[in-house]
Amino acid sequence: MPFQSPTLSPTRRGSLLPAAIPILILAAVLITMPAAQAKSLKLSHDFGSVWRGTVQRESVRVTAPADQTVTIRKTRTSCGCLRIAQCPASIPAGTSADIVLALDTNTLEGKVSFTAYIETDVAKMRLIKVKTLANVTSLLRVTPPAIDFGTNTWGSTVSPRRVKLEQTTGVHPRILTVSTDHPALQASLLERPSDLSPNQPISLEAKLGNDCPAGKFRARIILRLDSPQQPTIGIPVTGTVLGPINTTPEIIDFGTVSRAGASPGRQVLRLKGRPGAPTYRVKRLEATPNGFLTATLTEDVPGESYTVALELRRIPPWPTLEGKLTLHTDAPGQARIVIPVQGRFED
Repeated sequence: MPFQSPTLSPTRRGSLLPAAIPILILAAVLITMPAAQAKSLKLSHDFGSVWRGTVQRESVRVTAPADQTVTIRKTRTSCGCLRIAQCPASIPAGTSADIVLALDTNTLEGKVSFTAYIETDVAKMRLIKVKTLANVTSLLRVTPPAIDFGTNTWGSTVSPRRVKLEQTTGVHPRILTVSTDHPALQASLLERPSDLSPNQPISLEAKLGNDCPAGKFRARIILRLDSPQQPTIGIPVTGTVLGPINTTPEIIDFGTVSRAGASPGRQVLRLKGRPGAPTYRVKRLEATPNGFLTATLTEDVPGESYTVALELRRIPPWPTLEGKLTLHTDAPGQARIVIPVQGRFED
């Protein structure tokens, strides 16, 4: 007799279907139930009206849940002009702590808005978003608001840069002095300060000397005014000078390190002389924070290339690592090389 697959009679099917309905409904409910999601805490802070050229520091208060301590894992901001100047590593349960925000207004004008982000280990407030507002006013408009010299080779002649200064209000400020905070940077007005009027802008010229030390630099041109409302205006100046030594990478990042890991971490920095550059020697090196980082130097090709092995000997008690590796050399224009070191730690 040929094989036949078993079938259910209409009566049998009818008796099974009602019993299966509750199971199907339960499965549908479980599938559609949303999983527990981490929440964000949204805060806001208004710096109010501030003068350009100042660094405004104000605090925002954060309160931890009554039953849980908040550990700060990572912080960042949406713009380099806003930074988190002070932040505790943790906030005990049921207590509050102040987080200090610093707004640098040197390149800002008008109404601005930026956001600070603070990551924590608490699901109720996994990400704290602090939206900041400010109205930046100035007696003078600087166009462009900042100067960038770009990338240049040490010892070469760099083309000057110019900005335009315009009066923005009915107040007629006088420019008393022009100075800089960097020895290789010079600045001067191309017209007389008295020529500045509502319809007559004047120009300022900045020059970078060929003896500027190698590496990335940040400086300021400082205009001193006769106004008590805005006694100074700062114009940011940036640039990069390439020395005879090339370093790879530019920043040493240990990434996210587990506190329970057997080996905290090891990173490698390579130094190599640029084509045509004279030979050099690394005389000594330092790694900070001391006691947590250890650096070992190896000479690969005498006078041309070196390797530095940087080890994280033990994990600091704080949530992030902000250190540096300093190399002292005899290379012209690059006697001191500073490499930022960073990392994050989690339980």
